[in-house]
Amino acid sequence: MTTTRRSVLQLGTLGAAAIVGGLRGLIDPFGLLQASEAKAVPGFSDPGESFGEFVLLPFGAAPPPVLTPPSVAAPASEGGGALGFDAFMSAAAAARTYHVSVPVLDAESLPNGARSLVADETYVRVNAQGQLAWCSTRYRGSGHPDSPSALTMRLDNGVGLPVAVGPSGSPSSGIIPPEKAGYLPEPGVVLVQGPGATAMWVKGGALFTASFDSSLLPGVSLDQLAQSFAVVAG
Repeated sequence: MTTTRRSVLQLGTLGAAAIVGGLRGLIDPFGLLQASEAKAVPGFSDPGESFGEFVLLPFGAAPPPVLTPPSVAAPASEGGGALGFDAFMSAAAAARTYHVSVPVLDAESLPNGARSLVADETYVRVNAQGQLAWCSTRYRGSGHPDSPSALTMRLDNGVGLPVAVGPSGSPSSGIIPPEKAGYLPEPGVVLVQGPGATAMWVKGGALFTASFDSSLLPGVSLDQLAQSFAVVAG
């Protein structure tokens, strides 16, 4: 199978569509994070829970206006200005070229069931100003270059804050609200549906996303895998 731009742009089967603002796109197992009281967010008429750099929204709610505007312009292909360009390169090259922290897996700390994972080259999208708008890296089982990705790690650079996150699912299939997670590199949120889960956290004004399909890594949970989430610094 030939790797196409369309296939690289897919974050996964869930999660991206539920991130309803701030993006240009598990359960706390030990009870360490307690739900805070739902409250009104400035400029937002519906109730939404503020959690760190996120606003957790009920189903169908519109996102609030960002309080911190994006520092990186979206490419024209995503509703921005003049065209930039797309390219493939190593995660280290992307970090070095664009002076960003690119999310990767630390191979030495991977759980046993995930040690067969290998990374594709990192796909980068650059805006007309020469800034990295976002990049993503897909991980698959070694020896299976045509297999679907078990994990996709993505960086959205200089996003508007707060990042608004709505639930996954639908009224007909069941609505699953975003969950707070304390095991990510920074306190973040997770959207779960079926075997898929999308984790999000914010650091340095950038949104980090990890979309995981547990059906492709039997016996490996997202919280186990998260212990290997790392970055290549620029």
